[in-house]
Amino acid sequence: MRRVPFCNQFLAVIFGLLFLVFLLPTIALAQATETSTPEAPTINSDTYPDEKAWYNVTTGHFSFSVPNDVTSVAIDVATSTEGEPLDTFSADTTDFYVNPDLLIDGIQYVRVQFKNEEGWGDIALRPLLIDTVPPQPFVIKVEAGHKPGDFPTIYFDTTDSLSGIDHYEVYVPHQQVIEVSPQAAENGYTFSELEDSIYIVRVIAYDKAGNERDNTLPVLVEASWHKPVPTIKESYPVLNWLLKDDVIIMFFVFVVFAQFMYIIYEKDKLRKEEEVLRKEAKEIQEQTAKIFTALRNEIYDQVQSISSKKKLSKKEKEAVDGLNQAMKVSEALIKKEVKDVRNLLK
Repeated sequence: MRRVPFCNQFLAVIFGLLFLVFLLPTIALAQATETSTPEAPTINSDTYPDEKAWYNVTTGHFSFSVPNDVTSVAIDVATSTEGEPLDTFSADTTDFYVNPDLLIDGIQYVRVQFKNEEGWGDIALRPLLIDTVPPQPFVIKVEAGHKPGDFPTIYFDTTDSLSGIDHYEVYVPHQQVIEVSPQAAENGYTFSELEDSIYIVRVIAYDKAGNERDNTLPVLVEASWHKPVPTIKESYPVLNWLLKDDVIIMFFVFVVFAQFMYIIYEKDKLRKEEEVLRKEAKEIQEQTAKIFTALRNEIYDQVQSISSKKKLSKKEKEAVDGLNQAMKVSEALIKKEVKDVRNLLK
């Protein structure tokens, strides 16, 4: 018997393991891929986003993605989950539209199925809940209060054979809308805070698809209730806020600060006016001095010209003396006024 070398046995074992690890899964996957049919697609809808909710819209849109190996698409709307969709379309079909001719009230299913070379695959079922019928007509019953001062209570109840009643809305003049659940409606709705009068009350019943049915009834209220007269603080909430201690303190601080800033502003304004006044007074002083000097020199020249004569008449002498005396007095007065202005502007 010939023995196989140990090295050859080791290599055979290694090749066998590689075959099991790499080649067999690849072959199995290829075989599975070659023989598998398409999976059921995921159906989406922007018109009916929640497949568990009821809708009263009968025109809508559905969409889905189509794999590359698909050769045909089957779509329809049915009331049963049994069977397969009957209407076939091309492989590039990714949208499906419904209309009132395809839909009925109640529960139905949008069914989509793909086909490839191996055959038809799994069926996708998308529930579609449609209810276009309003709730049943109903009446409103009134029950007066059991004792003086009690408000009346109204009772209302209806049914909806498809989606069911979602809630009621009670409309009372001069009040906000009251929403009442079907469970709370079993105990009725008791009015409150209504002055004595007759009110036209409207009740609207909504089913879970949004359809509505309403009824109205005049209701007599004799509870002797009167709307409370609001206090000043209640009538003027801004005044109530202003009466707070911290707001008052802040107000006085603001007033003091405003007065302080006003004083600074007035002092600055007065300072600027004084500067302007000083400047103008100085200019007047300088101009006056120049004018008086020129006038005095001219008068002195005239006096000297007259005085240079050999013989002056008595009137001429009196005139010259009067001019000299007037010039001295005028110069003294001007010097005094200039000095007073300087002292005032210091």
